Amino acid sequence: MTAAAAEHAPAPITWGSFNVFQYIPRMPGAALQVLFHLLGTQEPGGRCVWTQTALSDDLGLERTQVSRAIQHLQFANLLTPVQRGIYQLNPMLSAYENPRDQRAAVKALSREQRLDVADFEERYQRRIAEHEARKSQRPRRATVTQLSERRLKSVD
Repeated sequence: MTAAAAEHAPAPITWGSFNVFQYIPRMPGAALQVLFHLLGTQEPGGRCVWTQTALSDDLGLERTQVSRAIQHLQFANLLTPVQRGIYQLNPMLSAYENPRDQRAAVKALSREQRLDVADFEERYQRRIAEHEARKSQRPRRATVTQLSERRLKSVD
């Protein structure tokens, strides 16, 4: 366990949602690794205190892989960033100190935040497609080869 993990050791949890696996869409393996790590280290109520660097160190992943994994977890509505280094698991996945707290948290969710809806997987896929479409509309950075070719043409 790293120093960051020891510093944020989770409080004892006595109540969890064991049907969590039915809410996980088909997603990249790194996203599943990050999710399972967060599930195992969460505080009661689903609060997770981890930097992307600490996650990459603990999981043996590149930081960019962790960043993309977190992005997928957000697309799937499984994780929400609260502030830098603090994330909130969806209440339907989170563990609690008692069942009453979990019921109250799940009851407060809007339909868009719920994971037990028929179009859950489609919403995840749609968010990925929308992200890819936005990404393809951004101007691309010139590559080193393209920059070299431009310089050569300007010299001629």
